[in-house]
Amino acid sequence: MLFSYGAPRISEIAGFDAEDLAGKLREEMPGITIDQHLWRQHIRDLKAHRPFRNLIYSLRGPDGDLRIFSSSGKPCFDQQNNFLGYRGVASDITSERDAEAKRHEAEIRLANAIELIPAALSLYDSQDRLVLCNGADRAIFETTAISERGASFSELLNAVVEADVLQGSDRDVEEWRARRLERRSNPCRGFSYQLRDGRWLEVNDYILMDGDLMSVCVDITERKNAEQSLRAHEAELAQVLRRSTLDQMSAIMAHELNQPLTAVVNFSNGCLRRLKAGDREIEKYIPVLEEMRDQAKRASAILKRVGGFVGQALPEEAELEVPDLIHSVKLLLNAELARNHAKLDLVLPAGLPRVLGERVELEQVLFNLIKNAIEATLDRPPGERWVKVTLDQSEDDTIVITVKDSGLGFSLEMESSAFEPFKTSKPDGMGMGLSICRTIVEAHGGSIRIEAGSSDGGLVCVTLPSIKEYAENVA
Repeated sequence: MLFSYGAPRISEIAGFDAEDLAGKLREEMPGITIDQHLWRQHIRDLKAHRPFRNLIYSLRGPDGDLRIFSSSGKPCFDQQNNFLGYRGVASDITSERDAEAKRHEAEIRLANAIELIPAALSLYDSQDRLVLCNGADRAIFETTAISERGASFSELLNAVVEADVLQGSDRDVEEWRARRLERRSNPCRGFSYQLRDGRWLEVNDYILMDGDLMSVCVDITERKNAEQSLRAHEAELAQVLRRSTLDQMSAIMAHELNQPLTAVVNFSNGCLRRLKAGDREIEKYIPVLEEMRDQAKRASAILKRVGGFVGQALPEEAELEVPDLIHSVKLLLNAELARNHAKLDLVLPAGLPRVLGERVELEQVLFNLIKNAIEATLDRPPGERWVKVTLDQSEDDTIVITVKDSGLGFSLEMESSAFEPFKTSKPDGMGMGLSICRTIVEAHGGSIRIEAGSSDGGLVCVTLPSIKEYAENVA
């Protein structure tokens, strides 16, 4: 099949005169390179007078660079259906091929980089079907469903459930599936769960600009173990601090207990004297005996709270009324207030929701904060020493506890270091009180902060999730 005509454009891109093509076969074009398989197929099409499309070959251009062309043609016939030849066009697709090659190289580099990421990563399209995932993602559950391109996210969840790798009962697993799907449709924060082999995983979903969704799953087992160890260590430190506090409180408690015990002794002696004198009017003794009973209960309550405060019982979560915690701590600190001529005001509205927590730990926090506030007022004259504890509820049902005092306040330097271990402004302080407070509060899902730089006294603010907010977060 001989060329009969070539457009002038050929001279610009192919490096030879278009007129030189006349009377030549395609394979006789100067510098042509073509795949032999494609060439044989092309020859068969020509002999059969069939149209051909996208015949790819390369030529050296005028600058010596190799250029790639795509040629297509269709046979021409006269009115008697006699074959006359082919009419075709050729397009320079060098730039498209170069771009495609660079894109392919970039995809390979990206795929290699994703494969090396230690976190498990998977990408889903807008229909929530798997596009790609790395080796860490495939290794998590060791199931083939996760690696099948085009598998839906729901199919993955089913494979995970059927593999029986999740910690918990069948009901727990079904609840996990429901929560996972809910978080999937509305990504807002990390979602963590435990496998039967003890591993902890945390997954975060991200919606991309084009509607695709990327999931990043991280093994947080070491972090969970470290948090558990830290919690145990902090509990030990809290126990040490409670014992240290008990040493400071021993003399104060002796004074506090002396009053009800002395009253019991005096009332008993009075009763004995009257009985020995022959007084048999029983009605006179009833109010005296009731007062003795009340004073004994008061002493018992003080001893019980001190015992619970210092005891080593394992933490036990319960639904707690925050006002009750504050009143219990006030009972422990009444003698401290009296000794330092300080006043404690409580603003505790009724009807606030309860919190979920460990009673002794939260009492430890309140005790430390109020005792620190009392000590902060000692630079003031006795008549100006006051501490105010206010309880409130925010719009999102968070419980807010503020402890304010009439002392000199926190310096700006303390704002960033107040909660660091071994940081203290007291000559005989351990520097662990506020640090342990923060650990306990954060373990209960709350936060703690100070307001520094104010000349209007010190202020510490603690927030704790209420039972209602906690239930919403878990769900």
